Amino acid sequence: MGNRSRSEFSGSSERLVLRLLLLICIAFFLGISAYQDFKFRGISWYIFPLLTLTIIAYNLLEIKMTILLEHIAFNLGFLALQLFLLLIYFRIKSVSIKEFFNRYMGIGDLLFFVVMAVTIGFPVFPLFFIFSLTASLLYSSVFLKNQTIPLAGLQAICLALFIGYQELFMMKNTFNTLSL
Repeated sequence: MGNRSRSEFSGSSERLVLRLLLLICIAFFLGISAYQDFKFRGISWYIFPLLTLTIIAYNLLEIKMTILLEHIAFNLGFLALQLFLLLIYFRIKSVSIKEFFNRYMGIGDLLFFVVMAVTIGFPVFPLFFIFSLTASLLYSSVFLKNQTIPLAGLQAICLALFIGYQELFMMKNTFNTLSL
């Protein structure tokens, strides 16, 4: 404890407890997301804001709001570009936007993309996004032949593993160790 005052020590232990509680909540919401998407091919709407707010609170324990918002803006820009290019591709194939969201991608998948954009710092987010899509494609091609893909559920599992790895082996949150 050295030169640290009692209130300083207490504050850091309270912060650690809060961080652990937030991580437990994040794991819980990611688990619910995966379960619901695998079982029902959909996720209850209220999970998305609860998960997003919990992740924001978790990130704000480590970084300033301005930095968080900057990374979120870059991530959302990346997602917007991806969605724009995907919609152009499907439009060329004569698929309407309505049909695209009804048949090929659910709104829950899109909302989960936003959750991921809030979770991971910019330079790593595009890599994680592509990795989680690839892992989802590989999983579904092996285990879910001719079925719809629980994309948000599979990405929730990838995100939980990523956060767990960060916490166990790097002892930092996803923005602290992976942002510029």
